[in-house]
Amino acid sequence: MKRSVYEPQTALVLRHLKDKGPLDALTAQRLYGVMRLAARVKDLRESGWQIQTETVRSGNKKFGRYWLTSQVRHSSRGLFPEDGGEL
Repeated sequence: MKRSVYEPQTALVLRHLKDKGPLDALTAQRLYGVMRLAARVKDLRESGWQIQTETVRSGNKKFGRYWLTSQVRHSSRGLFPEDGGEL
């Protein structure tokens, strides 16, 4: 899925987590041009999405892998404008 200029990065990250599963920073950058995945995950968490983080080690490097623990948002405020929220 290529990034649309009209689809915010947070929405792209959420769509990936819902439709494809776990996401890490390298994959987010390569597929969607998202340079700060942790910040986008923070935005989603603040909107009520429950996202789990796993620290993965590869050689001498560490990175986070994120996935949804629930397909249901736990907030009265939506992430997308059509849900009554805002990005």
